[in-house]
Amino acid sequence: MPEKWSDWIGALGFALAVFSLCWQLYKGRVRLRVVPQTVLVQPHYVITRKDGPSFPSSVPPRLCVEVVNLSAFAVTVCEVGIKRKKRGTKRCLLKPVPPGDMLPKRLEPRQAMTVYAHEGIQADQSIATKAYAYARTECGYWKFGTSPAFRDYIRNA
Repeated sequence: MPEKWSDWIGALGFALAVFSLCWQLYKGRVRLRVVPQTVLVQPHYVITRKDGPSFPSSVPPRLCVEVVNLSAFAVTVCEVGIKRKKRGTKRCLLKPVPPGDMLPKRLEPRQAMTVYAHEGIQADQSIATKAYAYARTECGYWKFGTSPAFRDYIRNA
């Protein structure tokens, strides 16, 4: 009987070691969430939308990209923008808001930043097909993202 118990305890120890290794590898990775949104800027308020069609308004919506650090450690974001393809070379860089904010910006765990597009991006037809929002970190990690509102915005550009 003791031999069977020792086999089970050995198997349990091995399973816990594998789980611990996987957890350490998962915890040590750079993880970002990149969510492009449309934003309607009015004199007294700002409305963002990421999951539906554009706003029914006479004022054309602008584009913004929210970058959230989901890592367990701080990450420095050095570039946020829009690329035509994931491997393409055509890029449109965005600037962070408020105007005093500058890139590169250090994001602590669970911290977010929003980067707004300039007014003229609506006329840029070079991003009209297969566009992705992206964020690039100082360590060279790229993260791409899209959303229904972003696809609708690009389609109507």
